[in-house]
Amino acid sequence: MQPLVYCTDIHYGANPLCRKDNYNQAILNKLEYCLKVAKKNHAILLIGGDLFDKPNQNFYDLILLMALFKKYSTVRVIVNRGNPSHDGFIENSPLTLFEQSNILETSDNRDYIDIGDLRIIFAPNADDPMSKDKHISKHQQNYLMTHHLIVDKATIYNHLLMDDFVTDCDIVFCADYHPFQGILKRNGTLFVAPGSIARRKYTKDNIEKEPICYLILDNNIKEIKIKYDKDVWVDKKDTEKIDETELDMHGFYNEFTLADSDLSLESAWKRFAKDKNIDNAVYEYISKRIFGNII
Repeated sequence: MQPLVYCTDIHYGANPLCRKDNYNQAILNKLEYCLKVAKKNHAILLIGGDLFDKPNQNFYDLILLMALFKKYSTVRVIVNRGNPSHDGFIENSPLTLFEQSNILETSDNRDYIDIGDLRIIFAPNADDPMSKDKHISKHQQNYLMTHHLIVDKATIYNHLLMDDFVTDCDIVFCADYHPFQGILKRNGTLFVAPGSIARRKYTKDNIEKEPICYLILDNNIKEIKIKYDKDVWVDKKDTEKIDETELDMHGFYNEFTLADSDLSLESAWKRFAKDKNIDNAVYEYISKRIFGNII
């Protein structure tokens, strides 16, 4: 059977305010480790979704990611489309750009991909993952790539429980849910849930998480810890102020309407900081992190 390497929720292109180091370089290093494992084992790299953190990416970050994939051009990369707020829609997305440039393949406009005796069935974020058994092949192994919160234990977010997930697929690749769950068997189906390789928020799960990928060889699934430089976090007391500001900012930005003369993020942030009397030190720190200077 074709060897596979599976990882998910890369969230490249973010700029977490809780990190002191170069977050995107750290992501590139982790992704390169997965590509090295795939190359060494002549495997296809499967990415479960949310390769990008946001649809609007700057050219500098895109070029670095493009260069990395080109460096490992012998590795076939297949990406499931994640959440629209991260991977965007087909019509306006860096994921579409990368596919059109023959850098990788996506789940867009296809129900599955056949690779020898293996069929990979796609359930991107926009589709119902339990409606995909109609694409099962009787003559192949069937693996379902999802981008939905499929969890072993209930969570506060909208989710599907593994115990309630009905499919005749041999393996279900889980994504979207960032905490590590591991390999679990429910109702005769293996659920492969490594969690995200990204660590964007100052939470217990993120701080303690060891990013991993899985190597699938002839039905043998091996957990591989991704080697990476230690992520560097800002001081916790500063993070709490920043996280609170970020949360309020999301709601404030959504209040902007087409009647506003300037819908830019810079304008929204400046107006928000003034209206909410944001502490000057927090204002300067966030401005530098997001825009590179104080606006």
